[in-house]
Amino acid sequence: MEKLYTPVVKNNDVVQEKSPGKGAQLQAKPFDFKPTKTDETQPEQQFNPLGENVSHKATGLTVQRRKGNGVDKAVWLTAIGLRGNYVSERLLENYMNDEGKEYILTKQEMKDIKPVGFGVSLSDGFNNLISELRKNGGAGMSVQLKQPSAALTIGTLGSFTIIYNGELKVDAKGHWQFKGTMQFEDTYNFNPHWFSKDSRRSIVGEIRTIVGHVFIPGRGYKVSSEKVNADMTSKDDPFLSNLE
Repeated sequence: MEKLYTPVVKNNDVVQEKSPGKGAQLQAKPFDFKPTKTDETQPEQQFNPLGENVSHKATGLTVQRRKGNGVDKAVWLTAIGLRGNYVSERLLENYMNDEGKEYILTKQEMKDIKPVGFGVSLSDGFNNLISELRKNGGAGMSVQLKQPSAALTIGTLGSFTIIYNGELKVDAKGHWQFKGTMQFEDTYNFNPHWFSKDSRRSIVGEIRTIVGHVFIPGRGYKVSSEKVNADMTSKDDPFLSNLE
């Protein structure tokens, strides 16, 4: 009875695996082993505002995106001092859900993040626009203006943008009236400025952001708000304005 042949491996060589016939010579076959090599030519990943995996040349950090669980949420709310403020908790929870779903602030939430002054007169290019419109006795026009602002409530929006849409009227003396809407806009993504001189973020705020960027699992997302009425005049003080 012909004996079954058991393959033998020696020095990474595999002996022929078939049962040899009578008088057959065993042939050695090379063991084709090719280790997988890392593709060193792959381009470095860049920061994505919606929270994909990122790398940084300056720090060598690579942040892996994943969904946070209940324990993650409880730990990080406490660790970075957001526990107790409902807007902060909702925004962080939406981040850790890892879905990138847009969050729309309610009118009450717009109030509760405590924006540092708001008013169409604080918008970029507003004074130049007034100068143009007051020529020849004044004029009016439809406008969309953007104002940089910031939230005082920790863990909410930090720096964000207020967008005004409406009708602006100016008389010959430069008195103006705006009637329209305003809306908040931002991206929630733990985007560090790495203590840049151009950053308006506080040192404590930057440290919190870096910690969140490196350690907190989740995905960045867009933040907007309800459109609320914005009726303003040149007599209003934007730093004393309240959301009605």
